[in-house]
Amino acid sequence: MPIIEEPQSEISIRATYARAKDIMGRMAFRMVKKALQSVDFVSGEKGWRIDADGNMELGSLSFNREFIITFFESLDGWLNSSSGTSTITIRLGSLYFATGGTLNSLAQAVNNNLSIYPGRAQTKNSFFKTVVAIPALTGTAYTAYFGIGDLLIADGSDQGYGFKVVDGTLSACRWEGTNASEFLTTITGITLANPNVYQVINDVDRAELRYYVNGALKLTVKPTWNATASETRFLFSLKKTDTSANREMYVNHAVFG
Repeated sequence: MPIIEEPQSEISIRATYARAKDIMGRMAFRMVKKALQSVDFVSGEKGWRIDADGNMELGSLSFNREFIITFFESLDGWLNSSSGTSTITIRLGSLYFATGGTLNSLAQAVNNNLSIYPGRAQTKNSFFKTVVAIPALTGTAYTAYFGIGDLLIADGSDQGYGFKVVDGTLSACRWEGTNASEFLTTITGITLANPNVYQVINDVDRAELRYYVNGALKLTVKPTWNATASETRFLFSLKKTDTSANREMYVNHAVFG
């Protein structure tokens, strides 16, 4: 919320209200008894309120709302998989993935369950955001994943959303349904070698997934989640699918909320 001057009178609070309305557009708040408050404010339960003396009250802090961000300061709590001469290197604010030269060489980082609330990514409004770059090296035979959810565990309940790159082709990816099927929709016009911002929003209220690249909406779909999905994980994976040159991938950060 933008910082505004502390109101000292009913006149100043009306001026503050006008300025706040101008700053925040159609944000849902109103004046009640010489105070600004969110339209859903209930003392001790929800919302917020600022009185004429500048005192602020939060209705409550939600116990089951999560916001998780990592800049990969370490990989403690992550399950790292590699085969052949593949490596995962921690850099300042990022991870560097490199495959080896052998067939199916794999570099993969997946954290253990990041939520104590089962099905968090699927059953509630949530989002996943990251910055990824895949350099344009010789050879395009590789598969990369970056996403959130119960992914690639192969137990028949995989559910989640993110992005997949196969041999240089970017797709919006989701795992859904009772058989944990994978669904792909190609996204064009993106230079994978650039550090692109990838984001997926799971809007439960509208029953839709929205995929963005660099802030531009690329796809909207209606998922069918499997109610038995129980885990929520970050997944970053790079697999080489031939024996030509090595592959690389850079991941800047990961956000879930």
